[in-house]
Amino acid sequence: MSWGTLPFHLLDMVEKVGTGMGRFDGLDMIKSVRCVNRHWCAWATEATRSVAPRLGGLQMDQRMTAIMQKFPNVQSVDLRWCWRRATDCALACVATMPKLTCLECYEAKITNDGLKLLGVLANLRVLALDGCHKITDEGLQHVGSIWSLTSLSLKGCWGVTDAGLVHLTVLRCLRELGLRCCTQVRDEGLWQLGKICSLTKLNVTHCSSFTDEGVRALRSLTNLCSLSLSSSAFTDEGMGYLAELGSLEVLDLSFCGEVSNSGMGRLAKLCGLKCLNITGCGMITGGGLHILRKLTVLTRLTLSFCGAITDMELAGGLASLKHLAELNLSGCIHITDDCLRGMHALSSLKAVDVSWCCVTDEGLACLGQVSSLTSLLANNVSHISDGGLQHVGTLRCLRLLGVSNCRQITKQGLKHLEELGSLTDIDVSCCDKITDESLCYLGGLEALTSLKLSRCNRVTENGLEHLAGLRALTDLDLSDCSRIDVTGLRHLENLTALRKLNLHGCRGVTDQGMKWLSGLTALTSLVLSLCTITHEGVGQLSGLSRLRYLELVGCERSTRNEVSSLQAIPNLTVSSSFQD
Repeated sequence: MSWGTLPFHLLDMVEKVGTGMGRFDGLDMIKSVRCVNRHWCAWATEATRSVAPRLGGLQMDQRMTAIMQKFPNVQSVDLRWCWRRATDCALACVATMPKLTCLECYEAKITNDGLKLLGVLANLRVLALDGCHKITDEGLQHVGSIWSLTSLSLKGCWGVTDAGLVHLTVLRCLRELGLRCCTQVRDEGLWQLGKICSLTKLNVTHCSSFTDEGVRALRSLTNLCSLSLSSSAFTDEGMGYLAELGSLEVLDLSFCGEVSNSGMGRLAKLCGLKCLNITGCGMITGGGLHILRKLTVLTRLTLSFCGAITDMELAGGLASLKHLAELNLSGCIHITDDCLRGMHALSSLKAVDVSWCCVTDEGLACLGQVSSLTSLLANNVSHISDGGLQHVGTLRCLRLLGVSNCRQITKQGLKHLEELGSLTDIDVSCCDKITDESLCYLGGLEALTSLKLSRCNRVTENGLEHLAGLRALTDLDLSDCSRIDVTGLRHLENLTALRKLNLHGCRGVTDQGMKWLSGLTALTSLVLSLCTITHEGVGQLSGLSRLRYLELVGCERSTRNEVSSLQAIPNLTVSSSFQD
């Protein structure tokens, strides 16, 4: 026995151990070993359990038939890449896969008749039909016959009403149900959902505004661990009903504007709550935060845009949250440096967002003492300067930093970041004092995967030269950097990992620059709106086979016929304005 002929069960073990230890992705391994030899290719074919087909030049039914014939053990099918062409014909093919346990669609053109075909899949446990607008209550009747379902997502299925939810009450194994943006679901629908006692996770965010009567129906869901009720109209009375759900660990009440301090107090019974979101609950003031002293196992707290919250009450509540890992205070306009002084005691804290707060460099000095921080967002904070970034430079574990629209930041501020080798994401958009010289301090951060420089109008082609060594970069935003031209794009040609590139409003970018972009074959999103591009430039992009989104809005010298040269790229969406 040699490496070239290892038994299949040993290769299975290698894959299992490797993926379990995080050494590699199982799907990537399977793709790679198919190229080793015939024996390994045969194992990879048999071991393939998950597929996400791209159509290329084939029809949907042809592609699915080919998959079934080649990979007989497929258990998971993701049709999101085929969203424009996934129809009932695709479901007819899927229905012949007896081992299927997971099916995901996104804005597909499937209908109620297509869902009827899935009733034969006795092992199907996960079904996602997000944005499938042709599905109505009749379709849910067919879904109700798939008794094995444990997870169902109907996000954005506008045709679903309260009457359709009746058909889901027979799904005794259902654990997770997503109805986000199902705008015809009302209080009566919640009464139907209250009969599905097996539910542990329910998302009814951005449905119609549920009232206290609807929330009362959820009291029977005693196994519920996660509940999202964003943008509802229930009051403090409804909060009393939620307090009876003793198993709750995650609760999203964002933009429930009728909830006040009294209602918040009723949540004190939920001693197992780990994640709480009250974004935009404007009636809640500092007095409503006294309950934080009883919610001692909280790990994530989101208070963004609760404009009535002040330093004193919040600081007192935070002191008892020893397990807190994420704190979002964005838009709390009365929060100042005083609230941040005790943060160093929160030893589990990983992420803080103080965007739009009234903090200064002194506040960042307080956060600089929280050595565990991996994420810090301080966007749109006008009083932050280079001195604040000096304190940020001590956070050796920091991976994500956002200081967009902090207009006092200069090259001296970025110099304080040059030792933060763990940084992967930086947003300095609209920091208009950043120059070419400033970027030399970012050019050495080799772990960077995302860099946003939008509206940094002093950056030119000379500045982009400093970024040429960022080989891990996957997302680069240079939108409205008006001084960038063709010469600057030459410095991007070696950034071969780039998947997203935004050059909106860079009018100095012309057809000549497209030759530098044509080699960035990993690109999936490219924004060239308001650039000076003609048919010659567009034609040079035809080799970007992975491109899924191309924006050419405002490219006045491009026409519809010229963009047609990109038709060979599968599943490409082109957003354009034409001069036909």
